[in-house]
Amino acid sequence: MAHHQYESVHVANAINFPHADFVFVPGFSTVVGPTGAGKTTILDLLYFAIGAPHPGNPERFDPQVEATLGPGVVTAVIRTKYGERYAAVRSLGTPPRVYRLGATGREIRDADEVDVSLSGELFDSEHYGPGDIFALARDPARQLALLDRFAQADVDGVSEEIARVERKLAHGDVVMRRLALELVDDAEATKDLPENEEALAALQRAEGPDASETARAHEAKATRGRERTAISELSKELAAADGALRTFASEYTARIARAAIADLESGAHAAIFQRANAAAQRAAVAIEEGARRMHDDLAASERAVADEARALAAAHVDEDGAYQALLAKSEADVARATDRARLQKRCEELRHAKRLEADHRRDHDAQKRERDALLDERARLYVQRLKVREDAIAKNQARIGDYIEINLAHCRGTDAYHALLTELLEGSRVRVELIANIARGILPADLVAAIVADDPERIIAVDETKTDKAQRARKIMALLRDTGRLGEIETVPLADVPTIKLKVGEHFEPSGGLSTGQSCTCILAILLARRAGPLVIDQPEDHLDNRYVYKVLVQALREVQKERQILIVTHNANLPMLGDAGWVFVIGATGRVGRIEHQGTVDDLRTVLEDLMEGGREAFLKRGERYGHKHIASLPSRNG
Repeated sequence: MAHHQYESVHVANAINFPHADFVFVPGFSTVVGPTGAGKTTILDLLYFAIGAPHPGNPERFDPQVEATLGPGVVTAVIRTKYGERYAAVRSLGTPPRVYRLGATGREIRDADEVDVSLSGELFDSEHYGPGDIFALARDPARQLALLDRFAQADVDGVSEEIARVERKLAHGDVVMRRLALELVDDAEATKDLPENEEALAALQRAEGPDASETARAHEAKATRGRERTAISELSKELAAADGALRTFASEYTARIARAAIADLESGAHAAIFQRANAAAQRAAVAIEEGARRMHDDLAASERAVADEARALAAAHVDEDGAYQALLAKSEADVARATDRARLQKRCEELRHAKRLEADHRRDHDAQKRERDALLDERARLYVQRLKVREDAIAKNQARIGDYIEINLAHCRGTDAYHALLTELLEGSRVRVELIANIARGILPADLVAAIVADDPERIIAVDETKTDKAQRARKIMALLRDTGRLGEIETVPLADVPTIKLKVGEHFEPSGGLSTGQSCTCILAILLARRAGPLVIDQPEDHLDNRYVYKVLVQALREVQKERQILIVTHNANLPMLGDAGWVFVIGATGRVGRIEHQGTVDDLRTVLEDLMEGGREAFLKRGERYGHKHIASLPSRNG
């Protein structure tokens, strides 16, 4: 089976390695040597060359590489599972420069430079530094990311759909908060409507039955005011739409142009990018042409509305003249007309505000229905992603081993929820322990429901203090309610949480409560179950007893290397000797200057490895005698 692989790492003019050329086999290569010889340095330079982050200690990575590489250059050659070969060349202070190579050889030509990354989808590899396995065993979020790699494309696909829904939810929350504030303002603005309508009705009653003509005139005058406002608003909105359209067309055609990277049309996947860029260009042209047509239509509409505004103004001239003539009958009529006009205008303003309130209420209710539908869709997608994960784990269980059990707790990861509550309650003097208990013990939707219902019981139930629980719960609910961000709480993302268990005796025990070595056993079983890109581990034997190294790790290495490249730095003789390493590099150093002292197969380097990793033949034989293996002492010497 074809798989991604590192072919070689070449170091030139470096401080620690003036010259070194490491050519790896497709299966299992290992780097050994005495402490301080620079074994880990080789892996650091490999990560640096392709632009990968350091797996174990990222904050010390740059200083380490700087001290090691100095003015030198490191070149990593890789082969993808599709058979394409690339070289990544890098020195300090520069990004990796990537070149496409031919089917064989390592000749690099400037004309073959391509704009691709070897630390991503094109080339899939996993790197783990010293102590990183143990750190993984204690971090559920990283464990979930590790398990996701069994079905990365499928998990990513569902996660992208979830992200799409959550973006809509976030936008909807902003809209709903705005509408809620507008409804509060609307209620305040329209509270005087009944009082004004009653005053207007009283004035109408006082004018008596002969006032109908005057009443109609007042109403007509108020309506004319609304008509002038309405046609003016139409003109403004059409002009605003035209401006927004021009801005949209200009911005997005420019963004599409920037996103279409031309040099990829001659890269590794030239045909794909040629088609994609052409499709994007068609979209940009469609936007420009559509914007031009819409601009013409909007301009015509603006002219038509302007014509109608002039016609309306002309009609109003005669109507306003008739109104003034009606008012001129008597001073009393004028006084009453003034009061009536004022009340009529105020009532019309308030009725308009009431109509806006109804519009806002309708928009708010529609937004709420959309939000509920999105929450249902997200819940469905959460379940779908959980199923993808569980199916991937079940599919790979045989490779992981029957001594490992993996379970997923659905949507029980509360880190984002906890962080949001901490932010919202900052400065409130609510104890951090209680915030953590709320995040762990109350689902976001349940917390919001309790706040809306003004029900403190759920918070009281997770409060471990002995006094004032109800008062404290009501304080927390009021604080969260006053933020205006209940919608954000309800929609905060929740992660699945893995529990990885190791069979200890007759029972499975969670890795979080196991010894360091047992915890690392769980993680290594999962790492070695994948059959993907290269697996690079610095000292995988750390924290492990030799029995596990031989019975599990060695056996796994024998199988895995048939389908996946393995690169390991180790001090444990069992790994190269019994794990069937295809190639071994023995590193030595004089002071700070490292070098490859020997390289070859295990059989080629038997004597060297025995001296380095067993303490020499005499030490190896004496240990055998102490263990009671008497026949070992009768083995021939190296010269025998």
